Amino acid sequence: MNNLAAPIFLPPVQALPELTDEALPLPLSQSLRVGTATSHKELENRLVLPGSIRSIADYRACLLRFYQLYRPIELQFQLFTGPAFSDPAFSEWIFAGFDPSACSLSARLAADLEELAVSVADISLAPAAALPPLREFASALGACYVLEGSALGSLFMLPQLRRVLGDGMDGADSFFRGRETETSAFWQRFRAALDRYGDAHPEQTPAVIRGANDTFVAIGLWMQP
Repeated sequence: MNNLAAPIFLPPVQALPELTDEALPLPLSQSLRVGTATSHKELENRLVLPGSIRSIADYRACLLRFYQLYRPIELQFQLFTGPAFSDPAFSEWIFAGFDPSACSLSARLAADLEELAVSVADISLAPAAALPPLREFASALGACYVLEGSALGSLFMLPQLRRVLGDGMDGADSFFRGRETETSAFWQRFRAALDRYGDAHPEQTPAVIRGANDTFVAIGLWMQP
């Protein structure tokens, strides 16, 4: 059994230019890659996915833990999508084709768990203390970056999971299948939306990066308490 981890949280960590005072400002998507590289790598090393999944029971437990955390994080996103939210930048995101409520990863996780005979209605969600502190729209964007990165990275895991789990995964793989052939195109639109927000609100870059790093940490602690 190969226990090597695949990159669930993309873009993959690699050598990136350091941010310096003299350098021209990077697009927000690139600033996120640089500013989260350490926490990103630490999380991948901690989770060791998909190598730690060796049975359907392991797979079910992994999906359950992800659902328990992702669902309340996505519920936090709703705080920034209603008519009471005054920042017009989020309306621009929806116009560009990104709407968190329509791209729910927890909905895919719920469908997989139900297929594996787990009643989602009976699942206890992660408590507030375990969630990343998303106090403003910018930090919520950082959390979106991490969750969407996991959706992209999960495609790299799917072939190995299918080899290990075989038919037991049939019908319960929507989370790891992601958007399939549309995944790459969606990620490009997501990055473009990030960069537009960064161009319009450069002062919010630190808050976006902080939200992403807080989310990486929260996932690591929750998945391996």
